[in-house]
Amino acid sequence: MVTAYSTGTDISGPTDWANSISGIYVDATTSTTSIRGSKDEWNGVDGITVASGVIGPTLISDSDVSDDVNTGIDAYTDVIAKNITCLGNTNAMTGHSCFYARAGVNSLDGFEFQSADLNWQPVLVGTGRAKIRNGVITADDGTGYPYGVKGAGADVVDVDHVTVNGAHAGTNVIGFGSTSASSLFREGTSNDLHLCAVRTSYAGPSSRGTIVANGTTAVSQAFSDLTASDIVGLTLTTVGGTPGHMPLVTQTPGTGFSITSVAGDTSTYTYVIQ
Repeated sequence: MVTAYSTGTDISGPTDWANSISGIYVDATTSTTSIRGSKDEWNGVDGITVASGVIGPTLISDSDVSDDVNTGIDAYTDVIAKNITCLGNTNAMTGHSCFYARAGVNSLDGFEFQSADLNWQPVLVGTGRAKIRNGVITADDGTGYPYGVKGAGADVVDVDHVTVNGAHAGTNVIGFGSTSASSLFREGTSNDLHLCAVRTSYAGPSSRGTIVANGTTAVSQAFSDLTASDIVGLTLTTVGGTPGHMPLVTQTPGTGFSITSVAGDTSTYTYVIQ
């Protein structure tokens, strides 16, 4: 195990293989650690653990965190991760993750994740905010329901340019999803989930969904991450009642939006926030 203690530690090119605990552990006395080109595989706990209390983001780049028993990168606080590989075979990340953003503000940009474990959750977000970009996730399982990217707490998950695959026909993979009503998802416009058994399954608000008009009565949709620069687009999905022109959209940053239609309109509309 390599432990980073001093401020501004730069760990370049370590190989930490088959430790009984984590390959690299960044403890709370450290600030702004950089980990580059590491190979942290087959460890008994995590490949790389970033403990809570670390000051400033920990930078992890060009690293391989395959086949660790629990988690590839376990982020208890802010992590910026780029170009990460995590392939689970024997240890298979049993029931855990390649990238677990437990708290803070985290980003993952450029990654390839693959595993055969039926309870595997490749990207898991607990609390805080996570930006997930430019990656491929392959879940090789035919019996469980693994999530590609999952929100599990009071979080904001922002995902774009991510592909989630089921490796074989019949694989029961959920592309993006959440199991907490406090989890909020922002889906970009360039994700590919067409090989998933279930594209999305959200317990909380998301930037894509449906809303049903109630004539001239305003119908609200909560989305607390809505900003003044966001645009809410509507598409008619299922005709109901007597639709007329497209409903009027009223946006309230920090709260969400509402739609108001014409008398008699009970149609279902698909909304996209971007």
